[in-house]
Amino acid sequence: MIYYEVEKEEIIKYEVTINKEELEKIKNQVKQQHTEVTHIVKNSAVEPKALPGQMIKNLQKKYLFTITLDLETERDVYEFQYDSYMETSLVFLIDSLLEGNTNAIQEIKQFHKTQKKKNRKLSSYCNIILKSIKMIEVCRIPAQETTRLMEFFLNEINQEATQSEKLIEDENAQKQKRV
Repeated sequence: MIYYEVEKEEIIKYEVTINKEELEKIKNQVKQQHTEVTHIVKNSAVEPKALPGQMIKNLQKKYLFTITLDLETERDVYEFQYDSYMETSLVFLIDSLLEGNTNAIQEIKQFHKTQKKKNRKLSSYCNIILKSIKMIEVCRIPAQETTRLMEFFLNEINQEATQSEKLIEDENAQKQKRV
């Protein structure tokens, strides 16, 4: 995988390799130790559905009453009690990295910074994750050069687009002459 990072006034290109087995192991540990469990009690006519990263366990449903919405529609209202298991966002970041999204590296670094004071255990997992990522520098380019290169190619693309538009206009004009 390729990862780009801006450092001071340079853009650095890295070849990235990850230890998938290690990351899966860390992900499972984070799930086991840092999944937030909340007991929920609510009244509703609709059964609760799990959100992304959430699991619902121990669902109990008790009939309360029936409500009439209009002449033809009635709904049963229940009291739902269940335990909501919500995974930390670090699990999503690990999944993203395992899927080959190198942008997750920067997000894990940011998560690490925010968790240093809040949750040291999660912060330590970030350290382990970042250490399991092998980044080999391929090259460095001053940011000014990349800006100049982008301007150069954008100018080329704009010129080609203008030429294509002229060709289409010429073709349309010739078709109109024939008619």
